[in-house]
Amino acid sequence: MARATGTKRRSTVPVRKVEGDRIIGRVLVGVGLLAAVVFAVQGGEYGTTDLIKQRRAIALERARVDSLERSVAELDRQKRLVESDPATQERLSSYVWADQRERLARLEAQGEATRATLDRIETRLEGM
Repeated sequence: MARATGTKRRSTVPVRKVEGDRIIGRVLVGVGLLAAVVFAVQGGEYGTTDLIKQRRAIALERARVDSLERSVAELDRQKRLVESDPATQERLSSYVWADQRERLARLEAQGEATRATLDRIETRLEGM
């Protein structure tokens, strides 16, 4: 076969042209797939981050419940001691009475100060 002069030779390897619409289509498909994956992980009523937050909250509440249970057990122990242990009863009564004695001493001191003030006022009034 003779070639005519001035004609271009065609390549035997096919040239694939990617047009702008095709690129946009591929990008949109990729974005759609990414959105589907994100929805699968985060979508629905409870997303993954919601579940993680709930697990943390549950762990925190369990720790609080454990702490309260220990406090209640300690208070029960102290109640039993107050009701049945003579040494604990003695310590408690001396503490309560010491507190009462301190209050009485303060009231007496205030009473004495009040009496002294009243005496000074009476003395001034008599001198007038």
